[in-house]
Amino acid sequence: MRRGKNGTEVGVAAAAAFELVVPVTATSTLIDSVHDVAQRPGTAAAGRWRFDNVIGIDTPRVVDCPIDERHRHVSPSHRPIAAVSVVAQESVTVDVVFDIGRELATAVFLSARTTTGEPDERSTALALHLASETRAALVAVGLTARLRPLDNC
Repeated sequence: MRRGKNGTEVGVAAAAAFELVVPVTATSTLIDSVHDVAQRPGTAAAGRWRFDNVIGIDTPRVVDCPIDERHRHVSPSHRPIAAVSVVAQESVTVDVVFDIGRELATAVFLSARTTTGEPDERSTALALHLASETRAALVAVGLTARLRPLDNC
Protein backbone atom coordinates (compact mmCIF):
# COMPACT_ATOMS: atom_id res chain seq x y z
CA MET A 1 0.00 0.00 0.00
CA ARG A 2 1.38 3.42 -0.97
CA ARG A 3 0.83 6.66 0.90
CA GLY A 4 -0.07 9.95 -0.73
CA LYS A 5 1.76 13.15 0.15
CA ASN A 6 -0.71 13.87 2.95
CA GLY A 7 -0.28 10.40 4.46
CA THR A 8 -3.55 8.93 3.15
CA GLU A 9 -3.24 5.41 1.81
CA VAL A 10 -3.52 5.14 -1.95
CA GLY A 11 -4.14 1.77 -3.57
CA VAL A 12 -6.81 -0.73 -4.49
CA ALA A 13 -7.75 -1.25 -0.86
CA ALA A 14 -7.97 2.50 -0.23
CA ALA A 15 -11.00 4.67 -0.82
CA ALA A 16 -12.01 5.05 -4.44
CA ALA A 17 -13.58 8.44 -3.79
CA PHE A 18 -12.97 11.55 -1.74
CA GLU A 19 -15.57 14.06 -0.61
CA LEU A 20 -14.81 17.74 -0.16
CA VAL A 21 -17.49 19.64 1.79
CA VAL A 22 -18.02 23.41 2.04
CA PRO A 23 -20.92 25.64 3.13
CA VAL A 24 -23.60 25.84 0.41
CA THR A 25 -22.90 29.57 0.06
CA ALA A 26 -19.46 28.65 -1.31
CA THR A 27 -20.74 26.39 -4.11
CA SER A 28 -19.46 28.56 -6.96
CA THR A 29 -16.06 28.96 -5.27
CA LEU A 30 -15.87 25.17 -4.89
CA ILE A 31 -16.61 24.60 -8.58
CA ASP A 32 -14.15 27.29 -9.68
CA SER A 33 -11.43 25.91 -7.39
CA VAL A 34 -11.78 22.38 -8.76
CA HIS A 35 -11.41 23.72 -12.30
CA ASP A 36 -8.45 25.95 -11.36
CA VAL A 37 -6.59 23.15 -9.59
CA ALA A 38 -7.30 20.61 -12.32
CA GLN A 39 -6.06 22.91 -15.07
CA ARG A 40 -2.81 24.01 -13.42
CA PRO A 41 0.10 23.49 -15.76
CA GLY A 42 1.93 20.30 -14.87
CA THR A 43 5.22 22.13 -15.21
CA ALA A 44 4.42 24.07 -12.03
CA ALA A 45 5.53 22.09 -8.97
CA ALA A 46 2.14 22.59 -7.26
CA GLY A 47 0.32 21.18 -10.28
CA ARG A 48 2.09 17.83 -10.32
CA TRP A 49 0.54 14.63 -9.12
CA ARG A 50 2.55 11.49 -8.52
CA PHE A 51 2.01 7.76 -8.78
CA ASP A 52 4.89 5.33 -8.32
CA ASN A 53 7.68 6.70 -10.45
CA VAL A 54 5.34 8.70 -12.69
CA ILE A 55 5.07 12.47 -12.21
CA GLY A 56 2.26 14.20 -14.04
CA ILE A 57 3.81 17.01 -16.06
CA ASP A 58 1.04 17.58 -18.56
CA THR A 59 -1.90 19.90 -18.00
CA PRO A 60 -5.04 17.79 -17.46
CA ARG A 61 -8.16 18.42 -19.53
CA VAL A 62 -11.48 19.15 -17.85
CA VAL A 63 -14.58 18.13 -19.78
CA ASP A 64 -18.26 18.13 -18.87
CA CYS A 65 -19.78 14.72 -18.35
CA PRO A 66 -23.38 13.59 -17.93
CA ILE A 67 -24.59 12.72 -14.45
CA ASP A 68 -25.17 8.96 -14.40
CA GLU A 69 -26.36 6.43 -11.80
CA ARG A 70 -22.90 6.09 -10.21
CA HIS A 71 -22.89 9.84 -9.62
CA ARG A 72 -26.40 9.86 -8.12
CA HIS A 73 -25.49 7.05 -5.70
CA VAL A 74 -22.70 9.08 -4.11
CA SER A 75 -24.83 11.42 -1.98
CA PRO A 76 -28.45 10.30 -1.96
CA SER A 77 -29.42 13.14 0.39
CA HIS A 78 -27.96 15.78 -1.94
CA ARG A 79 -28.87 16.88 -5.44
CA PRO A 80 -26.19 16.50 -8.16
CA ILE A 81 -25.95 19.73 -10.12
CA ALA A 82 -22.97 19.11 -12.41
CA ALA A 83 -20.18 16.68 -13.18
CA VAL A 84 -16.84 16.96 -14.95
CA SER A 85 -14.14 14.51 -15.92
CA VAL A 86 -10.49 15.39 -15.37
CA VAL A 87 -8.26 13.53 -17.83
CA ALA A 88 -4.49 13.41 -17.29
CA GLN A 89 -1.89 11.74 -19.47
CA GLU A 90 -4.65 10.71 -21.90
CA SER A 91 -5.67 7.68 -19.82
CA VAL A 92 -6.08 8.65 -16.17
CA THR A 93 -9.59 9.88 -15.43
CA VAL A 94 -11.33 11.23 -12.35
CA ASP A 95 -15.00 12.21 -12.34
CA VAL A 96 -15.91 15.10 -10.04
CA VAL A 97 -19.58 15.35 -9.07
CA PHE A 98 -20.85 18.57 -7.55
CA ASP A 99 -23.97 18.46 -5.44
CA ILE A 100 -25.81 20.65 -2.99
CA GLY A 101 -27.86 20.05 0.09
CA ARG A 102 -29.70 22.39 2.36
CA GLU A 103 -26.58 23.66 4.15
CA LEU A 104 -23.61 22.01 2.42
CA ALA A 105 -22.13 21.71 -1.05
CA THR A 106 -19.83 18.86 -1.99
CA ALA A 107 -17.42 17.84 -4.68
CA VAL A 108 -16.91 14.08 -4.84
CA PHE A 109 -13.76 12.95 -6.65
CA LEU A 110 -14.42 9.47 -8.08
CA SER A 111 -11.56 7.35 -9.34
CA ALA A 112 -12.02 5.19 -12.42
CA ARG A 113 -12.51 1.43 -12.10
CA THR A 114 -10.49 -1.35 -13.65
CA THR A 115 -12.15 -4.03 -15.74
CA THR A 116 -12.44 -6.14 -12.56
CA GLY A 117 -14.33 -3.36 -10.78
CA GLU A 118 -11.49 -2.39 -8.47
CA PRO A 119 -10.41 1.26 -8.17
CA ASP A 120 -7.67 2.14 -10.63
CA GLU A 121 -4.58 3.05 -8.55
CA ARG A 122 -3.39 5.85 -10.88
CA SER A 123 -6.86 7.37 -10.94
CA THR A 124 -7.15 7.10 -7.15
CA ALA A 125 -3.81 8.91 -6.76
CA LEU A 126 -5.03 11.69 -9.06
CA ALA A 127 -8.39 11.92 -7.25
CA LEU A 128 -6.64 12.32 -3.89
CA HIS A 129 -4.25 14.91 -5.34
CA LEU A 130 -7.08 16.96 -6.87
CA ALA A 131 -9.17 16.80 -3.69
CA SER A 132 -6.24 17.74 -1.44
CA GLU A 133 -5.08 20.61 -3.65
CA THR A 134 -8.64 21.93 -4.01
CA ARG A 135 -9.07 21.86 -0.24
CA ALA A 136 -5.81 23.79 0.17
CA ALA A 137 -6.99 26.39 -2.37
CA LEU A 138 -10.29 26.84 -0.52
CA VAL A 139 -8.61 27.16 2.87
CA ALA A 140 -6.19 29.72 1.37
CA VAL A 141 -9.13 32.02 0.60
CA GLY A 142 -10.59 31.61 4.09
CA LEU A 143 -13.20 28.92 3.56
CA THR A 144 -13.80 25.98 5.83
CA ALA A 145 -13.41 22.83 3.76
CA ARG A 146 -13.57 19.26 5.07
CA LEU A 147 -12.03 16.38 3.10
CA ARG A 148 -12.77 12.73 3.81
CA PRO A 149 -12.47 9.42 2.00
CA LEU A 150 -15.65 7.66 0.92
CA ASP A 151 -15.86 3.88 1.01
CA ASN A 152 -19.28 3.34 -0.60
CA CYS A 153 -18.48 4.42 -4.17
